[in-house]
Amino acid sequence: MSIFPVNATNRLFVDYFANGHAHTLLLRYPGAAGVPGSTFLETVDELLIESNQWMPSDYAWLGSRVSLAGSTVSNPFPFTPTAFSGANSTVPARAPQFVSFVGRSVNGIRARATFLGSSQNFEGGGTPYANYRLTSSEVAFIAAAVAILDGMGGCSVDGAAINWKPYANLGYSSYWQKAVRS
Repeated sequence: MSIFPVNATNRLFVDYFANGHAHTLLLRYPGAAGVPGSTFLETVDELLIESNQWMPSDYAWLGSRVSLAGSTVSNPFPFTPTAFSGANSTVPARAPQFVSFVGRSVNGIRARATFLGSSQNFEGGGTPYANYRLTSSEVAFIAAAVAILDGMGGCSVDGAAINWKPYANLGYSSYWQKAVRS
């Protein structure tokens, strides 16, 4: 658990639809001005386009919100990314899947960027999916996404720059498993 409150930094929330459910991607960014800069937003746009590789065909942008450091509310933000749509089939049984990029700030605080509703076929196992981790050396789109995250200029909850790991973890969200069951 972090020693920092969840609202210690500015946050951009990207609301999207995938595999039949609405989800939110949370990205933190530094800055006293509050609103994310154009370079940060352009890089977020690149990341959303790259994420088509592991997302379903119903993958769609729903909206964006910003919450300033110290705030407990978010407000709509006029960021509209390039239109995107996933490259994989929509499979309702894969709704709980996620692809999660992890890193650490220069101060050692964990950071994460998680895409829920992934439609990448990893339930069958086999290389490279057997260990529920895709590395940059195994999969080109993971290498591209990590490079985008490295260049984003985002921050961890402590406000420090992030060193992203050269892989993405794969898994199933227990919250969304329960939601699918109901």
